[in-house]
Amino acid sequence: MALDFGGMDNLTHTFFGWICARAGLERQGRWVLPTLLVSANLPDADIVVSPLYGGAAYLQHHRGITHSFVGIVAQAVLVSAAVLLCVRMFNKAPQTPRLLHVFAIALLGLCSHLLLDFLNSYGVRPWLPFDTRWYYGDMAFIVDPWMWLIFGGTLYVSTADRVRVIPWLLLTLGTTAVVFLAGARLAHWLVPFLWSLGLVLVIVLRLKERGAVPADRSARLARGGLAVFGLYVLMLFALSRSAEARVVALTAGTQPQTDVIFSTHPLPGVPWRFRVIAERQAQIDFFEVDVLRATVQQRKPYFPSLKDLALARACNTAACCAWRSFARHPTAERAGDQMILGDARYRYNPGGDWSAQRVPLPPEPGR
Repeated sequence: MALDFGGMDNLTHTFFGWICARAGLERQGRWVLPTLLVSANLPDADIVVSPLYGGAAYLQHHRGITHSFVGIVAQAVLVSAAVLLCVRMFNKAPQTPRLLHVFAIALLGLCSHLLLDFLNSYGVRPWLPFDTRWYYGDMAFIVDPWMWLIFGGTLYVSTADRVRVIPWLLLTLGTTAVVFLAGARLAHWLVPFLWSLGLVLVIVLRLKERGAVPADRSARLARGGLAVFGLYVLMLFALSRSAEARVVALTAGTQPQTDVIFSTHPLPGVPWRFRVIAERQAQIDFFEVDVLRATVQQRKPYFPSLKDLALARACNTAACCAWRSFARHPTAERAGDQMILGDARYRYNPGGDWSAQRVPLPPEPGR
């Protein structure tokens, strides 16, 4: 799926920043909401490296320094300075917020971005520039409609002023179309059914509020939404670990477990279905796991040509360096006078491995 090359989708990041403001922080001033919305999305500014410098630069720099703790602190300083400047220029109130106060709000939004991105199998490198190691949550797909439902539903129910129906209706129609088109194809009727049930619940809860929601109750509802999200993440963790445990148990008698690298990859829209990869020295096995049905299906294994002597000749390039720094399950295969360097995480994408780098082979020595 083409969506695999991004981070956690920006609608989710925006909703998370918004719901944090709604949970009580927005009472501290009108500047809080825009600060959280901007900071919750700001780390993805690194996406400009792809059109400017190409795919290899994207692999090396996306979720790079802007998604690290050092980068987050630096961005929080920049956001704080911009917010204070805007407040002083456009706010007629006699008092302006303190720098440390604004910094803390900006840091919260930026940390929420790192947390959400950690949940999926793309990974984050929080210790850059000191350590390039990737960390993977392996719990949620990068576009998770159930997070849309939790956050969007909470925001809709907890709106303190008059609800603007048209924007919410358009958003609901758009997300529902995504769920019905993608979810129904992946899990038959269950995903659209649960989604429809969730929408009905949100509408019923909003009707019970009977108009504008008092600010105190709005904040309590928002905090309740954050609690539901926390429970959902715990559920995802339990499901993903269960999926991996089933594959580990299945392969336990075939090879020593110390020689196998496992990773778990959620499928879009279906939080109980996963693709589990088991990589050993010369073979990569793929398993489709449905935790709800307690089934494990094995796909045809793949044999990466990582010991091909031509690979050594191809690896003095920027594309190869980017591939080595990014690929979690590196794959290589020869295609004529090129080496295709990819990642087994994306091998079964409908559009192919988006991360693959085609590296021309230099002439063999002596030719």
